[in-house]
Amino acid sequence: MKVLIVSKSDSSGGASIAAYRLYKSLIKIGISSKMLVDHKSKNDFKVIGPVKKFDKFMVRFKPFLVSKFMKIIFKTKNPTLHSPAIFSSRLLKYINNSDADIVHLHWVQGEMLSVKDIGSITKPLLWTLHDTWSFCGAEHYFQDNRWIKSYNKNNRSKSEKGFDLNLWTWKRKIKFWKIPIHIITPSFWLADKAQKSFLMRNWPIKVIPNPIDTTFWKNLNQKLLRKKFNLPNKSKLLLFGSYNANQNPIKGYDLLVSAIKVLVKDFKIKNLELIILGDKVDNSLKNLGIPIHYFGLQDNQRELRKLYNIVDGVLVPSRKENLPNIAIEAMACSTPVISFNIGGLPEIIEHKKTGYLAKAFNIHDFAKGINWVLTKNNKKKFKKIVRKSITKKYSDIKIANEYIKIFEKVIKKNYVFK
Repeated sequence: MKVLIVSKSDSSGGASIAAYRLYKSLIKIGISSKMLVDHKSKNDFKVIGPVKKFDKFMVRFKPFLVSKFMKIIFKTKNPTLHSPAIFSSRLLKYINNSDADIVHLHWVQGEMLSVKDIGSITKPLLWTLHDTWSFCGAEHYFQDNRWIKSYNKNNRSKSEKGFDLNLWTWKRKIKFWKIPIHIITPSFWLADKAQKSFLMRNWPIKVIPNPIDTTFWKNLNQKLLRKKFNLPNKSKLLLFGSYNANQNPIKGYDLLVSAIKVLVKDFKIKNLELIILGDKVDNSLKNLGIPIHYFGLQDNQRELRKLYNIVDGVLVPSRKENLPNIAIEAMACSTPVISFNIGGLPEIIEHKKTGYLAKAFNIHDFAKGINWVLTKNNKKKFKKIVRKSITKKYSDIKIANEYIKIFEKVIKKNYVFK
């Protein structure tokens, strides 16, 4: 069996990381696998990216042009990314002429493949979704129910003005995606949304989580790591990944700030410190009087693993999430996660057993969850339980074998519709 995985990147963003991990997992169990990307950063000859200068230029120019055009014709209060997927790509010809037995799409927006391109793939096709774009209009996360009822001129949100980009994009999906595509979602939350959507309600959908190498993501000596990073051993350290958090309210940075304020004021946690990965956030936290350590964007997986092991808890205050890598990675390193009870997070975290699921957007309960984790008795036993919950469910070998079963069914065209 030969598998061609198609993803915007091999390393940028959670969806691309998940796609690359699956690609490596398939190779690990002896499946011939290649990866087709727009942006290549890995030194891996089986990852195929643009080589010619013109192609590299177009990869950057097309999304730039579309972004500028959208700002002129379309106004929305939905801050999430919008992808009309307009431009046809040379990749379509490569995909259809490849020797792959099956093509496996992941996150292919950002003008990597057009809506029409996706519907023109002639190979046996599987598509793993990482957000809700596929069954919505141009938006990657919905703020209304048009995706359920079908988009029309009468149900447009009052928060939008100008050209109805979402209706136009959705109509193109209806037009060009005549044959249902076999869909995989990493979480039951996303599967439920896809099954309720007007576009995909009769498509075959199965849940398979994203894989993780649990021989790499593991528990390390916290005391030694803190000494290496010059961090106090007696402090209570928390971690927040803030990539684009200032601009994207979905990541819940404002909720985090409010929860930390409650934690400091009401629970009076001593020696509390915060590690922030990604972009530097605004000054909201600096006035709280707790030390903040910035570690920037962490592409180095070994360094990221160390940071997970350094902290006592990882904070995921997101308003919407599918199956975030940060939660799975941290817990594989035996570090508990505090999040809201939303999206796919309840599928990762078992409340008060492997972490804490606060009531949705309740900052007081989120602060309570942080306090619960930081004051947990018998932390050694707790950490073992946290890690075991991940090794049992998300092991890369286990997930790769689940995918193979679906690949075989799709290739043989004997997938049973639900």
